[in-house]
Amino acid sequence: MSTNISPHQVYLGHWVNWSYGSIRGSTLTLSQQNGALLTAFVAIFIGWAGTRIWNIICFMVHTSLSKEDPQDAVYHQRQAVFRNADDGNAGLWNLCILLWTWRGLKWGIVRRLLPFVALSLIITLAFTAAGVFSSTIASATGNEVLLTGANCAIIQSPANVTEESIRTLYNPYFFQLTKLDEERTLRCYSSESSTDDCSPTIVGRLPVMFNGNASCPFESAICHSNTTNLILESGYMNSHYDLGINSPVEHRFLYRVRQHCSPLVLDGYTTTRHVPTQALSANGPQINSTVTLMDFNYGSTDELPWLNGTNTTLSYPVVDYTKTPPEDAQGLDYTLFNYVAVANGSGMSSGFMPIPAINRTDADTIIIFLAANNVIFVGSIDDPWYSAHKFYHNVKGTVGSGSFTAYSADSPAVAVACATQYQACNPNVPTSQGCSPYMGLLQLLSWSNESDTIWGSDAQQKLFMTAYEVISSNAPDMSHVINIAPLLSSKSMNGGVQPALPANQWQLEMENWFKIELVALQTAFVDHANGPQYPGFDNFLWRPTKNADVEYDSWKTMCKNQVLFLPMPRLFYV
Repeated sequence: MSTNISPHQVYLGHWVNWSYGSIRGSTLTLSQQNGALLTAFVAIFIGWAGTRIWNIICFMVHTSLSKEDPQDAVYHQRQAVFRNADDGNAGLWNLCILLWTWRGLKWGIVRRLLPFVALSLIITLAFTAAGVFSSTIASATGNEVLLTGANCAIIQSPANVTEESIRTLYNPYFFQLTKLDEERTLRCYSSESSTDDCSPTIVGRLPVMFNGNASCPFESAICHSNTTNLILESGYMNSHYDLGINSPVEHRFLYRVRQHCSPLVLDGYTTTRHVPTQALSANGPQINSTVTLMDFNYGSTDELPWLNGTNTTLSYPVVDYTKTPPEDAQGLDYTLFNYVAVANGSGMSSGFMPIPAINRTDADTIIIFLAANNVIFVGSIDDPWYSAHKFYHNVKGTVGSGSFTAYSADSPAVAVACATQYQACNPNVPTSQGCSPYMGLLQLLSWSNESDTIWGSDAQQKLFMTAYEVISSNAPDMSHVINIAPLLSSKSMNGGVQPALPANQWQLEMENWFKIELVALQTAFVDHANGPQYPGFDNFLWRPTKNADVEYDSWKTMCKNQVLFLPMPRLFYV
């Protein structure tokens, strides 16, 4: 994947790192070989410069102290030191010997030598320290580098896209990208991790604010609880430090993501029906055989065309697993389904139109179904998403002695719905005045395009609009993450047997997906600047062209100003 940076993708030359301002941030990036040569040269040059400066000072002191009248021996010896000492070390040594030799005489002689001993000591220490610390102008590890942006591209589906290319190129690309983001999230947010394990942007790990006792994000009657819901917030992500877009302070923007989730009740929103199996499959059993389906009525979806005109989101078989032997549970896992709708139903994503009870006018809605199938639980589960209180079997151990009481899920599936909101801010004004309202992602685009109330300049607004294209196109969204990243509970399950889970397991699952989404957002900007490196993917890449696209100048500027941490080059702050 293109997030693995190669040396040729790093810009070598002079640039300004706006983390430190236009003067202190003046930076020279060199290859490791050239950087090592320059480091050695700087150390040698400092030593040479120290000698030359000592010679100049000696000449000035010798000239200023020269007299035509006859003088004593101390005078001539002191002048000889300044005339013949090749460097500060030699001068300091000879002056100290001279001071020691005349130590038993009058204080006036010591007073004539001591200031020059101090002067030579200061010069010697200064240039010695300069030589020692000369290497600090360069840093060989953990450096902020600038990408060339030569292959910069935005991911977009072409007008003539085929289903085959979606399945063989587009989906596999985001699958691999999300798996990498999942691995990075696991390293980044572990208790012993450092920011080096995180995203390669300047600030590697984004804080996640967790509130597990939040109110219901929808109509109160549809939430499982009105007090134990979940709010996840990213905090204000700075376009420079958190997303890696190298820019002056006046051009930066802040971006924030907020997710408010709740398990949904089943009563009043589910119905059961009996369907002949021949209606489900032409190759199925006899027509007089039926299957019971549970319909979850949280909104219509075009994935069930035979149910058009209804609010059925998902139909799932109702199976009484307590009537099956425990060994039949081996090898099974959870099944996830998710559907996404944009704010206020102004457009449809995944073909989902939620019912009014969960249809927010100021937030995008995602509904996630968890089907436990015939997973057997070791003990009852009080978590509302994994809820399992149906007695299954007393399962005997296959290795040890004794048995354990197993339970099955209370419902064929359970839904959690989340209201996701986004916010853009100008960091150069107070947040009370410089932020957009919380809103859906498409709403934020329209608002920013039409409103100039918070932006300090046209350049700042255009930078956000260009970054929005990357956020909405190159970054895997929550739906991608859910389809690819496994449940945390699955990692502890073995052979279809699920050990005990805490009562807030659903919150931990949402938090994990949210963290992956944030890491994916950061790495998407690096991926954008490099251009996704995936075989045959060029048809999905869009690059604005000069004189044809109004976004060209702003997009090109952002392409050439992507900063990240990388150990390969060597930086010199000039």
